[in-house]
Amino acid sequence: MLRVPGGKVVAKSGINQNIFFGVPPTGRSITMRTCDFHRIEQGVIVYTWHLEDFFGLLRQLGALPPLSTQTGH
Repeated sequence: MLRVPGGKVVAKSGINQNIFFGVPPTGRSITMRTCDFHRIEQGVIVYTWHLEDFFGLLRQLGALPPLSTQTGH
């Protein structure tokens, strides 16, 4: 865990053991990148913006092709 002023950053990882968005279990080790931004007023979270990298996760599961390293030039 990485501590930043007023918050925390956490990486989520595990083994794909269940159907995920129609993709059968692969038994592969996966990492889900997420990011949360919170606005805190008077010690209370009043707004949250949450992002998840589902395309990256689906690439790890083999459901999407890897990103191309070619620029197309």
